[in-house]
Amino acid sequence: MSTYYKYAERQADSFVNWAEIGKDITDMLKTETTLREQKKSAIDKASRDFGEQLANAPTGEHTGINAWTLTYASDAQQARLLQDRLLKSGGLSVKDYTIMRQNINDGTAQLFNLSKEYQEEFKVKMERMKSADPATRSQEMETFLMETAEGFANFSKSKPLINPTDFTVSVGIMEPDPNNQGVLKLTDQVETVNYLRNRIKAKYDYFDSNAATDTIAKSLGQYIKAEKDADALNGIITTTADATARPGFTDYLNTKAKSYLENPYNISSILTNDIGGFTFSFTDKSGGNVIFLERDQQSGMVMPVFTDEQKQAALDFVIGETKQKIDYEQKLNPYTLQQRQVVSSGGGGVRPQANAVSLWMDVYSSANVMDKLTAKNALLATEAAKDNGVIDIKFDKDGAGNETISFINSDPAFTTRPVIFRFANGTAVSPDAWAAMGAEVTGETDKRKLQQAASGRNFFDITSGANTWGTQIGATFQGATDYIPDATTALEAAITPGLFAQSSGVTAPALQKILGKAGFTVTNLATGMNSLSNDMEISLAGDPVPLEINSRNEEDRQVLLDWVISRLTQSRAQKLAAPTS
Repeated sequence: MSTYYKYAERQADSFVNWAEIGKDITDMLKTETTLREQKKSAIDKASRDFGEQLANAPTGEHTGINAWTLTYASDAQQARLLQDRLLKSGGLSVKDYTIMRQNINDGTAQLFNLSKEYQEEFKVKMERMKSADPATRSQEMETFLMETAEGFANFSKSKPLINPTDFTVSVGIMEPDPNNQGVLKLTDQVETVNYLRNRIKAKYDYFDSNAATDTIAKSLGQYIKAEKDADALNGIITTTADATARPGFTDYLNTKAKSYLENPYNISSILTNDIGGFTFSFTDKSGGNVIFLERDQQSGMVMPVFTDEQKQAALDFVIGETKQKIDYEQKLNPYTLQQRQVVSSGGGGVRPQANAVSLWMDVYSSANVMDKLTAKNALLATEAAKDNGVIDIKFDKDGAGNETISFINSDPAFTTRPVIFRFANGTAVSPDAWAAMGAEVTGETDKRKLQQAASGRNFFDITSGANTWGTQIGATFQGATDYIPDATTALEAAITPGLFAQSSGVTAPALQKILGKAGFTVTNLATGMNSLSNDMEISLAGDPVPLEINSRNEEDRQVLLDWVISRLTQSRAQKLAAPTS
């Protein structure tokens, strides 16, 4: 009995409540059916929403891309329906369906955004292309990329593609199939939507070469050179304003021009917008008039790659345009310098200071750089300047911004220290003060005469930016070789004081040997009743006033030197400066 009892107890513990199990299974199947219906509804709704998105494909002003977009929408509708049928027929698992649907959804969103962006960019690019304002104008490269965009130049030859394997979306270029007339086939040019988007939105600005060359030309400033003819007393001073003659001009211009061409997009703008005749290519690297474009497959950015010849063409253009904008001006200014006249040993002469003071005041009051420079160089050629040993007038700036002047002497010991003539605030010294400052070169110290020379004169400034007096008229006089200083030295050495301690019979022949080669004639007047006078006459063809001196009067040596030097031309001076044989 005990054994049976225990067995019966085990049977009681193992009892299964099939009614409860049946209820649970029924509830589970109902829940599964509900979930399946909900998922099916969600899938159907997502499919309907996608279909609605395709039905509302974006359109705009560009008729070509409108047809292109609507054609894709039709293809995508067919792909959507195919996916739905495969899912419902069991041909696709829910997992595969979800992946494929997400691929086509994403691709469609990107493509439609690309289409919208193209419509917007099309308006902007057309405005930029037509703009006459360099600041808002595009260069040819932007137009080329917008038109091509790997097939966007002709929408009949491009097609959005849906990969039937995973339903991803790309864009491919189509071309005529030679084996099937009227049929287009896909080429190997297939790009992602993101790559095309970057190409469409990229902006490449026009390079304003006109403004750049203006800047270079203005940075050169003025370079003025003055040359005088061979006559020391009368002649022409030719003043030329030409920045291209400045030392180092070519190197400077090349450096400035190249600085603008460090940006490759400036070069592409110059070649296509300014020079013209150049085209772009993604495949042709032959050079010539074809600019090769290199592209980054990830970013979609495009970089022009130039040959050395193309770079040189752009550089030559910038240099040529700059040279066309450099001012060139030439003035011919006749001058007559007052000469010292000595008619006898006891006579006086005309002071050279008056003419020198007038020229000095011209430097102060002339209204332009060229006139100031002409006056300066004429002043340096005067007898007064030579008597005072002044060989140059230097204009400079001190550390405080004041403009200064100093007189450079042939003897460095007499070169003056810089004196302010125009303060940093723009105030210049008075006409009287300027006249007095010039005593170093004019030799005039008479206060009354200086005031007379300064009367009615007004300061005319030429400072503008970096173009100070020093950069514009401070250059040392440049001209033909000046033989007069050498001739003066040679005369003073040859006509020794000893010649004026002898009879005219000795001195006259000696002077004739020295002066005769320059056209002077020395005549001994000590003849006949006048044989003991020791008088001599020095004459010059065309000069109405000969000079009479005495060979026994040592003061007449200086009278002779002054008279001869005052009549020197460069031609005569060159002959006198040559060694006497």
